[in-house]
Amino acid sequence: MSKKHLIFLHGFLENANMWNPILNRISKSNYELHFPEIPGHGKNLTRIEPSMEYYVQNIIEQVNLPAGDSYFFIGHSMGGYIGAHFCNTLKERCLGLCLFHSKAGADDAEKISARDRAMEAARENKALYIRTMINGLFPDSTRENFREKIEEQITYAQSLDTEAITDALTVMRDRSGTLEAMVNRNFPLYYFLGSEDKSIPLEVALKEVEILPGSAPQIVEGIGHMGHIEHPVSSGDFIQRILRASEG
Repeated sequence: MSKKHLIFLHGFLENANMWNPILNRISKSNYELHFPEIPGHGKNLTRIEPSMEYYVQNIIEQVNLPAGDSYFFIGHSMGGYIGAHFCNTLKERCLGLCLFHSKAGADDAEKISARDRAMEAARENKALYIRTMINGLFPDSTRENFREKIEEQITYAQSLDTEAITDALTVMRDRSGTLEAMVNRNFPLYYFLGSEDKSIPLEVALKEVEILPGSAPQIVEGIGHMGHIEHPVSSGDFIQRILRASEG
């Protein structure tokens, strides 16, 4: 008998534990859960060529879906970039994709330049780069409200190898977009967005929504890029709603 699988993939400088604040708000009884980790992050110490193709294949191997089984993919930030390619690769078995503070399109020229600068900064002073980068994921107006969680993430990220960081930045910089594939997809597509997100600006994500038929956005006012920390209630409730919708 075929099973349904629920795949959660964390973002850059994170690990599978990022999902813990929202899991208790989600009914998981109908799914077999998977929490793969991006190469070089968490317990995944794999070093592979820094390309989206190889990273997707690594995630596929971690999840190891049995033939005939279906899945729902939820990806945060870089996890969403990978998830979009994952779902395009295994589209006939996809029940849905949630881009959680993420997008389907490739980096534009400005973002590519920013990735290059980030790689230089990480090589020159990893500690400073990580602190600056993670602080920037939260709006100036609310950042100090989450100082304890921010420091926890900074401490974890400092444990990552510099090469793992620059490899991930390379994958994000060089990835192709999946917008064209998403126009012709045969599965539901959802966006969870923060109004103050500087990494995935709201206007950028909403342009994708406009050109992708049937995509459904949830916008939370006053949060940045880290909804699972900034507003775990709305994050968890949204995921619960879209999972129920996928069950018909």
